[in-house]
Amino acid sequence: MIAQEKKLINDKEENGMELKDTAAMMVSGDYRERFAAEYWQAKIRYDKLDALTVRYEAGTLNFTPDCSLALLKEQKMYMGNYIRTLKIRAEIEKIDLNGVQVKEGISRTVRGTLVCDPMTDGLTPEQLGDEMKRKARTELAEALEAEGLIRYETKDSLLYAIVTVDGQGGSL
Repeated sequence: MIAQEKKLINDKEENGMELKDTAAMMVSGDYRERFAAEYWQAKIRYDKLDALTVRYEAGTLNFTPDCSLALLKEQKMYMGNYIRTLKIRAEIEKIDLNGVQVKEGISRTVRGTLVCDPMTDGLTPEQLGDEMKRKARTELAEALEAEGLIRYETKDSLLYAIVTVDGQGGSL
């Protein structure tokens, strides 16, 4: 993969890669690039389906889907499992799914989103209380897991959460 293509992929990761951006990777002679393209295509489709199901549940779709929300959520579950399988295989086979190594000083933000009661709008986290903060931490952990940025290890009868930060693993 040439440097310009790698930069494009890294930039698109921040701004939202599109299916058309994976076309050149799909016809590459390197199976690792084809594998990364397969991953990104699945992830792009998953993210779009996720957005659709959120709008479906919120009642903000501008059309009526032909299939049920339950079926769409089932599809999303299977797609999520497939993406996780691709990530595990990429880890085993040492395939860089981002197309480039993370460089020093580059980071990204992963947010766990917790929808609160509209009456809590404007309150500080302290005013929301410990239970709401605990729920937000759980949502963040789930978002980190979905992004492949958290893994768990056991050592000396303790469970450690290992979080990837700026390309480096660090224990919490």
